[in-house]
Amino acid sequence: MNYVALKPVKFCGRQYKVGEIVPEGVVDERRSLFLKKSGHIAEAASVNGANTENLSVNPNTLSIPLLQSKHELVMNAQQLSQFFATIQKTMDEEKIEIATMTEEDVPVLELLHEIDSRKGIKAAVETRLADLSTDIDISQAIEETEEPAEQPEGGEENDV
Repeated sequence: MNYVALKPVKFCGRQYKVGEIVPEGVVDERRSLFLKKSGHIAEAASVNGANTENLSVNPNTLSIPLLQSKHELVMNAQQLSQFFATIQKTMDEEKIEIATMTEEDVPVLELLHEIDSRKGIKAAVETRLADLSTDIDISQAIEETEEPAEQPEGGEENDV
């Protein structure tokens, strides 16, 4: 199985940079589980039948494994910077910041929920995520229920 290096790693004397494909057989399968859990490598997935070898890796994004919730976040530098700026604020300041976050800030909210142990912050993040998911559901429902182009009454246009 091919893997993607998530951190700089060295196998068989060769250094692999972040985003590089580690070919099949290079990673000892007995060590692969530890390396995946520690965030050093990830399985190279197929996207519409194309291997990740053919995809360009965006060096401006970072994949962050969340150990408690057991999933990964993909964040860009701006979102990561926003996270660190937000987490350093007092609880009241942080709650105000959380209330103004938008759909683009969902990774920041998820990381705050995972990292910040203050109950008030966790509650504020959960509320904001619920509000954002409601906003998304409402906007999708409006798009789905918009009336199609008017058709004449009585069925098809060619009725005689």
